[in-house]
Amino acid sequence: VGIQDNFFERGGDSIKAIQIVSRLSVVGLKLAVREMFTHPTIEEVSQYVQVTTPIAAEEGAVEGEVALSPIQHWFFDQNFSQSHHWNQA
Repeated sequence: VGIQDNFFERGGDSIKAIQIVSRLSVVGLKLAVREMFTHPTIEEVSQYVQVTTPIAAEEGAVEGEVALSPIQHWFFDQNFSQSHHWNQA
């Protein structure tokens, strides 16, 4: 596979394009999925790849109370006889 080969002619599809963009973001690179469609070769799309600055965020435990959402309020207001077995199709 060369830098001038068309991604889609080589078997690429929308799902693979999304996966590529996701993997780029993991290593600090940014690319819009739409660029993969409008510029389907590595040679063309490489102009649209941007280096990003990683966001430093604390990843410690989060503690405290969280209010119920509206659907949770609705659920508990129903007083189902077997709420442990309830599901929504």
